[in-house]
Amino acid sequence: MQPSKVAQRYAKAFYGLAADQRLTEEITADSAKIGALLDASKAFSDLVTSPTLEAADQRATLSKLFAGQAQPLTVRFLSFLCERDRLDQLADICAAVQVLYNQQQNILPVDLHTARPLAGAQIKEITDRLGKRFGKTIDLSIQEDPSLMGGFMVIAGDEVIDLTVRTQLATIRKNILNA
Repeated sequence: MQPSKVAQRYAKAFYGLAADQRLTEEITADSAKIGALLDASKAFSDLVTSPTLEAADQRATLSKLFAGQAQPLTVRFLSFLCERDRLDQLADICAAVQVLYNQQQNILPVDLHTARPLAGAQIKEITDRLGKRFGKTIDLSIQEDPSLMGGFMVIAGDEVIDLTVRTQLATIRKNILNA
């Protein structure tokens, strides 16, 4: 899902400040941690999205929570979002920061779905071939799905490469029924 336009603007401004201070890797890591925390903790998610909490209370809690755990720039940015009443955009902003970092570093996130675990050599071969095909460094995320029966499926941005046995069998079945 694409981050909202508002989130993209805030992420671009935040990332620009980080670039000026040569902290892009650090704030990208902070954003990833915050995004993961939003996904994993209902209490944190409620803190960020609560319309009943005062901005000052949210700011104080976030400052205490992330002091020493995140870059000071990240903590100041969270305070800024509190002041602007934009904490509800935090998950999208974190995702947009990752997109900006990937673009700057020429990294392509790729999901690889397999029916069974792959050997290290197979993973390296797939990563190398995808890197050559797309001309980017591949950030591979592997998920096992036994329903695929065999083979694998690659999702890279808007492109899907489906080399699964399940799809091949469905194609054969369709061809036989239409013959």
